[in-house]
Amino acid sequence: MLEDEESQQINMIEDDEGGDQEDTLNNQARAKSKDVLGSKHHLLNRLEQFFEGFMQNQTYEPTQNYFKMLIQNNRREQEELLALKEENDASIAFQERKNQEQAQFMEGLQERVFGLKREAKAQEGEVNNLTTIQ
Repeated sequence: MLEDEESQQINMIEDDEGGDQEDTLNNQARAKSKDVLGSKHHLLNRLEQFFEGFMQNQTYEPTQNYFKMLIQNNRREQEELLALKEENDASIAFQERKNQEQAQFMEGLQERVFGLKREAKAQEGEVNNLTTIQ
C-alpha cells in the first residue's frame, strides 16, 4: 500500500512536471507563433508599402510612356498609310491617264483603219471603172 501511494505521488509529480513542461512548450510555441505572425505582418506591411510605391511611382510613368509610344506608333502608321494612299491615288491617276491615252490611240487607229478601208473601196471602185472602160 505504501508502494502504491509512493508510485501515485511519483506519477503525480511526473504529471505535474510533464504538465509544466507541456505548458512551457505551449508557451514557447505561442511565443514563436506570435513572433512568426508579427514578422509576417511586418513583411505584409512592407510588401503593401512596396506595391503602393510601385503602383504610384513606377508603373504610372511606364504606363504613361507606353501609351505615348502607342500614340506615336499610331501617328507614324497613319502617316505611312496617308503616304501609301497618296501614292496609290497618284498611281491610279497615272493609270487612268494611260488608259485614256490608249483609248484615244485606239480610236485614232480605228478611224485610220476605216479611212484606209474607204480609200481601198474607192480605189477598188476606180480600178473597176478603169477595167470597164478598157
